[in-house]
Parts: sequence; structure tokens; C-alpha cells
Amino acid sequence: MRKITFVDNGSVSFSNPVRQPLFDFKDCLGGGAEKAVRAAESLKEIYPGVDSNGYKMSVPMAGHPIIDEGTVKSEFETLQQLVDEHDAIFLLMDTRESRWLPTVMGKAAGKIVMNAALGFDSFVVMRHGAKDTARPEQELGCYFCNDVVAPADVSLSPEDTKPSELTSSGPSPSQIEPLTSSALSLVQGSLP
Repeated sequence: MRKITFVDNGSVSFSNPVRQPLFDFKDCLGGGAEKAVRAAESLKEIYPGVDSNGYKMSVPMAGHPIIDEGTVKSEFETLQQLVDEHDAIFLLMDTRESRWLPTVMGKAAGKIVMNAALGFDSFVVMRHGAKDTARPEQELGCYFCNDVVAPADVSLSPEDTKPSELTSSGPSPSQIEPLTSSALSLVQGSLP
């Protein structure tokens, strides 16, 4: 995998470098560097042969109000183009509702969709279903396809319970290992 694209609408804050190794302290200064752009630059510094880009944009989310229809439509179209251009989609997002649209788009496009979610005292790593043309009867569903609770706007919660602020620094790197190992096993054909 040499083409890696980051999508994020945020800036690097002081809580990011301890749990996200593509950032360091200087990325937090002056209001913070754009996360997606800085992550792509950092990856190129580590390995110059990578084709990495960053997009500062929001992912349209279920349950959130549409303030600017033109912007939301443009971001949707960009996200659709990115899904079409990539073999796998990694969802390393703060909230459940932010994962919904990329999950459904990935499922519809037959892409590998990998999800990692880190909570206060636990984490989950999972692979969403993709179409297996050789064995269509064994198709896996996506997380939301089998869910009984619709995604909702958690940003309406009290400020001190924002999901991204409840994470601890220790488990972040350890949750990425099973996520990337599973994705590589899928790509190399050792997992169904």
C-alpha cells in the first residue's frame, strides 16, 4: 500500500501528539497545523516513496444539520471520489455518526472498510463486509447494516464528554496493529 489519503477537518491540538505519532509538539503551535495535510506531509518525511495527500474537509454526518448545502454536496462528492480511488478505507474517527457515510459508501463500492474505535476503557477493531464475487452467499454486512440504533448527533452532549477527549494515549498504537494486520491479510489473500 503506497497510496494513503487522510481526510480530517480539524487542526492538531496538544492532545494529539501523545496518541497520534504522525504529529509532534511543533504541529500544535499557532493554532495547530491542518491534521490531514500535516499527516500526509509527515508520512512523506518518514517514507518519501509514499503517495500521500491530505484533504481538510468534513464528512457529512447523519443527524447533523446542513448549514451550507453547496459545501456538504461538494464534500460528499469529494468523499465519493476518494472512496472510488482507493482499495481500502480506514475509519479512525472520533464518533459513531462520522463513520456512517464512509461505511455505507465503502460497502456500496465493494471496498475493504476497516474500523478502529477507541473508548475511555476499551477499543474495537473490526472489518466491515465487502462483496465476495466468488462466494456471494458469504457476504458480510457492515456495522450499520446490522445495527438497531441509528447514528445520532453526539456533539449535542455536554462538552466534557466529547469522545475524542475521553481517549487515553496508551492504547492508540496498540489498536492500529490488529487493524493494519487484518487489512494486509485481506489484501494478501490470507483471510476470506
